[in-house]
Amino acid sequence: MKKNVWIITAAALLLCGCTSEETGTVKASENTAVDLGSVHIDKTEGDYRLYEYADVLSADGFWYADYVTGEAQTITGTDGKEAELYPSQVYVLVYEGTEPSDAAQKKAAWLEAAEENYLISSKEEKEENGISWTVVEYTFKEGSTFERGTSAIGTKDSIALILELTAAKDDTHDLNEARSWFTAHTAISE
Repeated sequence: MKKNVWIITAAALLLCGCTSEETGTVKASENTAVDLGSVHIDKTEGDYRLYEYADVLSADGFWYADYVTGEAQTITGTDGKEAELYPSQVYVLVYEGTEPSDAAQKKAAWLEAAEENYLISSKEEKEENGISWTVVEYTFKEGSTFERGTSAIGTKDSIALILELTAAKDDTHDLNEARSWFTAHTAISE
């Protein structure tokens, strides 16, 4: 799972054109609220629990968190290496720019990447907690360890964030319900 997390994080960060040295990743010992820069996410309820969070690239304005459900299963990737896969996961990536145009550029890049990498079935705009969200639902292309997903890509002022929820083939979690919980319990401090 850690391999998958860092592959997805690295891909998102490469899309953003960022590099830096790692400053800290924390494995969560308990489910708790988390602050990622100016973004606050409440303590989760139900099946999703905080797995890890990081200020890996905080010098470049990025923060990251990962939430999981169930127990990890060991899978073997196409490269022959083993990795852990959770039934359902939520990846959170936060970017803090200096201008609102920085956030808008990140949001546009993340939406473009979603359109290139997923088979999108729906797309809608909404606002919650002062954050302007674009919500997409999709299935994964062949070869992915996940089957379906939904993402909420939001901006407020100079901050952009993405909540990406994914589910393995046999997972029964309602990703839309989980995404709604996360957008309702995510806030950006002034």
